[in-house]
Amino acid sequence: MVSVETFLLQVLVLSLFLLLGYVLRLKVKIFQKLFIPAPIIGGMIGLVLGPAAWGDEAIIPIPAVWIEVYSRIPGVLITAVMAGSVLGIRFPGKREFVESVGKQLSYTIAFYSSQFAIGGIVGALFAAGVYKTFGLELFAGFSGGHGTAGVYGQILEGLKADWWLVGQGVALTSATIGIVFGVVGGCC
Repeated sequence: MVSVETFLLQVLVLSLFLLLGYVLRLKVKIFQKLFIPAPIIGGMIGLVLGPAAWGDEAIIPIPAVWIEVYSRIPGVLITAVMAGSVLGIRFPGKREFVESVGKQLSYTIAFYSSQFAIGGIVGALFAAGVYKTFGLELFAGFSGGHGTAGVYGQILEGLKADWWLVGQGVALTSATIGIVFGVVGGCC
């Protein structure tokens, strides 16, 4: 069990990264032009200056226990997002529903299948030297986003996979890359 003081300190550190990302987004024109969100900017700063890049010699020494706690946040928060996602929705008529669902379903199948194939190919080529599920998290994060990446990590942890934290990290990185490509591709 984590003490209240430790929890508040963990939230403070995350909030400082978010605030730093927010300030940089306001001041740096390229972040504004590319529509890169403040949490992505702050998270990248934490990644570059923290123990993920520097190990024990990190510029910002974040305890390993905190990183494990931080890695669980996406999986927990997606529950609230998914539970509230249907609130306030106006359901369309039958014809409009069939047309929109058919179009969306065809796009989803095409893109999801291609991303799944790429992940499978990458996994087949490199998994022998990495870990058993390598490659699967690429499409899970890219297609599903950060919430799916968090759930992916929880599933691996529930299956007692030793590499669950690394797999979740790869899925989160893939989700971030997906967002950046979506933002950059959408504004250009």
